[in-house]
Amino acid sequence: MGCTIPNAGFLLGCSPAFATVGAGVEFVVPSVSGNAFTLDVDASSVTLTSLIGVSGFIGTFELIDLNWVDDPAGFITGVTNFSTTANSGIDVGDILTGPNSVFIDIRSSNWSPGDNLQFDLVATHSVVPLPAALPLFGTGLAVMGFIGWRRKRRMAAEAAA
Repeated sequence: MGCTIPNAGFLLGCSPAFATVGAGVEFVVPSVSGNAFTLDVDASSVTLTSLIGVSGFIGTFELIDLNWVDDPAGFITGVTNFSTTANSGIDVGDILTGPNSVFIDIRSSNWSPGDNLQFDLVATHSVVPLPAALPLFGTGLAVMGFIGWRRKRRMAAEAAA
């Protein structure tokens, strides 16, 4: 997954530029006056946290190559459970989604240290197909069971005779 700052403004870029989704903060986004934000992405949600108070033209974030579901046919369709503690200027309309990306526009919002923005991603996933070998495997098990049953029955008949 990558992080870019398309309209930098107050923000200097993401560090690192690419990260793997996991426990903890994936990106630190420095500003002209020091660390400004952290971005934490987990299995289905994104949390943006302010480290210092900022307001006015801050910038925009774009998370790209969001393929954490290991489903090349899956794609992001929207945002749900939107919440923020930022004072003003940001709402769910400031978050745009693409098939494998999220664009967050915080240019007109005011943030205090510790304020955050959190939302869940809604994704559509392809149906997992039945492996072609599974019916063949089941048939093989059934045949082996039948052979074992027949052998056991024949041995019982021979022992009784």
